Amino acid sequence: MTDVYRIQARGNAYTGSAAVQDFYLLKAAETTLAAGGSYFLIIGAENQTRVSTEQTPGYANTSMIGNTAITTYSPGSTYNMIKPGQDVMVKVLRIRAGETAPSRRVPR
Repeated sequence: MTDVYRIQARGNAYTGSAAVQDFYLLKAAETTLAAGGSYFLIIGAENQTRVSTEQTPGYANTSMIGNTAITTYSPGSTYNMIKPGQDVMVKVLRIRAGETAPSRRVPR
């Protein structure tokens, strides 16, 4: 039985990065409970966010007024689509009643 799990979370262009974070934390908690653990530690993480550049087409419209042709042109636009993602490695801990849970200090 292993005590280290990989949690993968992916979003689409309409998903915020906070929703991806909420998902992997929830999934880590569910995985911990399913493995019989009481706590988990995030021991590694890798950003899997993808950015793609998309472009809409331009178009031209020509109208005839008598013998005169009038053309209007609307250029296309270019935009970035950000698809957030994260791979997280979690270690499941099994702390018995009465034992102290580990603390993790954040470096300043």
